[in-house]
Amino acid sequence: MLTVVSFGHSRWSTRRRLARLVMVTMVAGCDHLTEPDDAPAGIVSLGISPAADTIAADGASPLAVTLNLGGEIPSTRTVAVTTSAGVFAENGRKAISIAFGQTVEQRVHLIPPRDEGTATLFAGVGTVVRSRLVTLRRALPDSLVLEPKDVFTVNSANAASITLVARLRRSSGMPSAGGSVTFSDTRPPGTGSAFSAAPLSDAAGNVEIRYTPGLADSTARGPRTITACTDGEPITRGVRRTVCASTTIFVL
Repeated sequence: MLTVVSFGHSRWSTRRRLARLVMVTMVAGCDHLTEPDDAPAGIVSLGISPAADTIAADGASPLAVTLNLGGEIPSTRTVAVTTSAGVFAENGRKAISIAFGQTVEQRVHLIPPRDEGTATLFAGVGTVVRSRLVTLRRALPDSLVLEPKDVFTVNSANAASITLVARLRRSSGMPSAGGSVTFSDTRPPGTGSAFSAAPLSDAAGNVEIRYTPGLADSTARGPRTITACTDGEPITRGVRRTVCASTTIFVL
């Protein structure tokens, strides 16, 4: 069971602890103290282990962070945990205190920000501090929706055009910003259709372009399919996936 203990000014106290950081030796994935006399009574190891070292910066998907406290703990010990980016799901803040009693393992969850970069996680007890770095990459979309912004019809005469909007979304419903989208159409030969330059998806996950169907004789009028594609969130780590969507407009 996770016990959360509130505390004040944790960010500053953690920085003071960093200045007194003791040397550690990595043993079987756990940080054992080489100078146990500098640690609180009974504490022989402290570990912090994120479930992944790279996550999507989508502002929604939680990252499990496991804390381990080893030794003979004579009473309840409190581990202060902070993050340089994002917040903890348990309290919505950048800092949280976790109480250890007989339990040697606890878990908290980091909600990443929506900005790419890194998040440094710190765990401290007494004078002992451990840290881990998590890379925050762009949140790729899980789905794409393509639709006309206002109307579904466009006249082929006088270089008329229609506005199309591609909406990039995560499975959580959050937008995917900064994505590049390519557009194509089922244009009949010789019609000279064209798309305006496509910007990257904005903060709302949207890409807006203009489509000109070009001149069309009677055989080229009627329904026309427009398709948009973008790089999507991999289902398997390291395997690229393309996400596509289509919509139909009518050329008059």
